[in-house]
Amino acid sequence: MSEKKIHNLSAGNFEIMKLVWEKGEVTVKDVFEAVNQARDDQIGISSVKVQMNRLVKYGWLKRQKKEKNFYYSALHGKDKAVGAMVGDLKARAFNGSNLNMVKYLLEDTSISKEEIAALRGLLDNYHKEQHEYRSVFSKQNDRRRDS
Repeated sequence: MSEKKIHNLSAGNFEIMKLVWEKGEVTVKDVFEAVNQARDDQIGISSVKVQMNRLVKYGWLKRQKKEKNFYYSALHGKDKAVGAMVGDLKARAFNGSNLNMVKYLLEDTSISKEEIAALRGLLDNYHKEQHEYRSVFSKQNDRRRDS
């Protein structure tokens, strides 16, 4: 059964979700105060409430009433949100190509020698893990054929 596609997060939605992920459970007032603390252009509490209700509708938040307040908590983690955003960017800007996306990042952004070394390590580990996975998978298939 395939997983239902969830709505991509706008910049404002992502800002709210970061607060929810950080705190675990929040009220509209909590988000309103936190968001406006770091902004020059203040956002009204009704705008925050509308955005949070949309996040409920989109499947990102769940809402639960406790005493007189509604409390919101995340239904999905940050990794899922970032993965969806990166996947969307990759599809739209790079025609789905990992290579083109990484090439762009390497050529058109400043990258330190330390980051290049870390990338090499990631690629080496990825290659090693892929090789180990293929080896285990191949052995499993061999045993099935021998049965």
